[in-house]
Amino acid sequence: MTRAANRLGRRRGLSLLETIIAVAILGVGMVMVAAMFPVALTEHRRSADTSRALEMVSKAEAMLHNRLDARLLWVDSGLLRDGIDSPWNLLPFADFDVPLPAPGSVLVPGMGDLVDRSDYTDAINLWSPFPPAGFTKVQLFGADVLSDLVIPLTDAQTQNAPNRLVWYGFYRQFADGSKSFAVAVCKQRRKQSFYLQDLSVAGPTVNPTILLSPRERFPAPWRVTVARSPGTNDLFSVSTAATLDQLAPRGSKLMIQGGTSVAPGLLPTFPAGRILTVAQSLATNQIRVLEDLSDIPDASANNFNFDVWIFPPAALGDRFGPDSPVLEWKVSL
Repeated sequence: MTRAANRLGRRRGLSLLETIIAVAILGVGMVMVAAMFPVALTEHRRSADTSRALEMVSKAEAMLHNRLDARLLWVDSGLLRDGIDSPWNLLPFADFDVPLPAPGSVLVPGMGDLVDRSDYTDAINLWSPFPPAGFTKVQLFGADVLSDLVIPLTDAQTQNAPNRLVWYGFYRQFADGSKSFAVAVCKQRRKQSFYLQDLSVAGPTVNPTILLSPRERFPAPWRVTVARSPGTNDLFSVSTAATLDQLAPRGSKLMIQGGTSVAPGLLPTFPAGRILTVAQSLATNQIRVLEDLSDIPDASANNFNFDVWIFPPAALGDRFGPDSPVLEWKVSL
């Protein structure tokens, strides 16, 4: 065999430099592929939550029309007498207290049983820390409002479901005597807890304040007064307590409760029930929403302001977490 044939018969191997370059390229590709998995999992969870939330809306609508006795709900007779549609009020609900342990003590598992929150509902609907008792009664419990197959009876049992949905109802009384309903579907993860709004402070909706104890296991609705910045889609609050950007972080969905103003005649035409989506936080007490607000009077119009229903994020220490629990709002059921 000639020397030329030997050269042709031998295969040239990779050098060390070539091997290092190939491994580096492979490593970059693997890192890029690996980075896709968390994003894909997050999107999958979001899609699954949204799909489940739509199912919950259908369930909630059936419960509202078949199980709820609307005659037992509080209505503002003054508005009806004047021929004015009411704002959106909160249906009475039940929740589990998650009391904080006393200093130096240990929180006993199972503390915090199901609590009737009719008192909270009355106070937040009537904008008064001392509403007359007995206006509303909880009519929907357990299987009616939760996604659980096995309904928890104690707070300890609520931890058996790592990924729960719970819905809340709202109602509106029209001047002709008819009612309309709305539903908010919220998510609740294992070990999460939520703050109630402190309704014992002066002007609780204008100055929304955290009630530090007890906490609630399921999301708690708050009612907050806001105003629109002139010529913008921005909402701001004069609160110096719980700030608007923390109560409603980016991605939050809010529902307009109704209007309040020193100028007469604005309430009847105010777009109560509109759902707003927070696009970004602009400042401590200012947020921007995606929807057009040009038909809503701004703060320069006789100091016009209005209330919104908000579900703040889960408690994180002595403050709020980063994500809103609301998955879906459905109005006029």
